[in-house]
Amino acid sequence: MKKHSLTPRTVESVKTVALAVLVLASVLLSTLLWTGTPGRVAIDRPTFFSSPLYGRRQAAGDFVFPRSIGIWTSANELFRLGGTSATAGQIITALRQSRFVSGALQKGTTGNSSAIPARGPYLVLNYGGLLQDGSLWSLAMPIQGHLPSVPVSGPVYVVPKPKTATCVISFATVGGVYRAVLEHVPQLLFTDMTPNDQAIPYEQIPVNQTLLHLPYAGIMMQVDTWTLAEPISSHIIDSYFVDPSLIQNIRGPARSTFYTDGTRGVRVQDGPFGNVLTYQAPSGSLGGFNQSMAEALLTVVPFIDSHGGFVGSDVLQKMSVSPSSSEVNLQFSDMINGWPLFGSLDRITVRLQNGGVVRLNRNLPYLGMELSQVRQRILSGTQLVAVVGEKTLRQVTNITLGYGTIASNQLTVECVPVYRLEFRGRPSLYVDARTGKPFLGSGM
Repeated sequence: MKKHSLTPRTVESVKTVALAVLVLASVLLSTLLWTGTPGRVAIDRPTFFSSPLYGRRQAAGDFVFPRSIGIWTSANELFRLGGTSATAGQIITALRQSRFVSGALQKGTTGNSSAIPARGPYLVLNYGGLLQDGSLWSLAMPIQGHLPSVPVSGPVYVVPKPKTATCVISFATVGGVYRAVLEHVPQLLFTDMTPNDQAIPYEQIPVNQTLLHLPYAGIMMQVDTWTLAEPISSHIIDSYFVDPSLIQNIRGPARSTFYTDGTRGVRVQDGPFGNVLTYQAPSGSLGGFNQSMAEALLTVVPFIDSHGGFVGSDVLQKMSVSPSSSEVNLQFSDMINGWPLFGSLDRITVRLQNGGVVRLNRNLPYLGMELSQVRQRILSGTQLVAVVGEKTLRQVTNITLGYGTIASNQLTVECVPVYRLEFRGRPSLYVDARTGKPFLGSGM
């Protein structure tokens, strides 16, 4: 039998075919790599798209401080410090450096009047409703010895003990008045209890069986004009979705657009200053789920950080918990020179349910560069009451001095001193602090 063998020519032909196959496979693989992944391949890329930050990152503890601090002197004089002022910051820093020694609930005494010290000097820390469930004490006063998380109803009073580095904190709570003793208090605290040029003389004016705290004299306040800055809205919109390539947009009425990936949605529409963004996620009450104020704040701050960030001198103005619906609502807003900025500019409202953010609303424009500044005299508390009149003051529960906004266009905004009158059962009224006339500003 004749044996067959491969000739050199046949071997070369086989090598040529094999090389051609390898080259073709290489071309196909390169094409797949350069043109994209096949559509049927599922990938998980939750951090693939960057989250733009046009504001600044902050920690939860940066928001838990008093809106204002009152200094009640030994001569029975009252002065106000803005919560963001340098002196107020020094007072809080000194308190945080002290040490908790003991605390006790004095039962049988109720109401804020029972917590007020008998005489001065003392400090009045106005936290609003931020300490109403007690959980934010650890952020407000992270002192040595762990101040107990006792719920607070009304202001917090700080009374120094003469000739010692000790002070007493007192406040109204459920069932009585709680008193805590702090020691190793830095001397700086007692020094800052002497009113300086940052402290404004205030007076107590009785209205509707309530003592209103208002400026004692017609002080000078700034009237500022600012440019409005606004980020690129598409970048902020994209940050709310895991995969922006899945976004579908739907044009709506009044120049609004709704963006969705089928699960979450973002609506962008015209507002008094420019674009207003509203984020919405699926929600539903979960029976038995409760979240403290501290847990909610620790969730919200990182969420905002990764969806644009904070701008201006943002503070936590309001916070409320609704256990029946497992909801927590928060409101952040700006401060100007230690005074609150009223209205919707630079305001962020957030709703959590079952521990997650289900709704967020904010104006994308914010205060940019200050263009001009003038100082004008405003009405004192007594002058305001006289100008507004008894009829308007019926059912007034509180009057607060701050700033209102007037947008001449979508490029500039003027910040004007205004008084906000709060009523029982109806919306607040804003009046020009210079004249006492109704103030109809932009976004108020």
